[in-house]
Amino acid sequence: MEFQLEWLFAAMVLLIAYMIRGMAGFGSGLIAVPLLAMVFPVQLVVPVVVLYDYIGSASQGIRNRDKIVWREEFVLLPFALIGVALGLSVRPEMS
Repeated sequence: MEFQLEWLFAAMVLLIAYMIRGMAGFGSGLIAVPLLAMVFPVQLVVPVVVLYDYIGSASQGIRNRDKIVWREEFVLLPFALIGVALGLSVRPEMS
């Protein structure tokens, strides 16, 4: 019975987190990760929530691609790539 309660809890947390994301446009990870980490390992929770966020964002982008102002996106793209490169290259000191 405990196994089923864990999955029911996870489903409810994800439902609420993505309802809030739908209303606010962000915040699903802020709600889902800490609550799911109380029941499941963080190594499982974070990739799953990131995958759900990516799927949600990609589906919104595809659905609304005709409303994208591509000129502004191309201006931001080099800075986004620099930020990703810096974020991947900087590692915290592990002691």
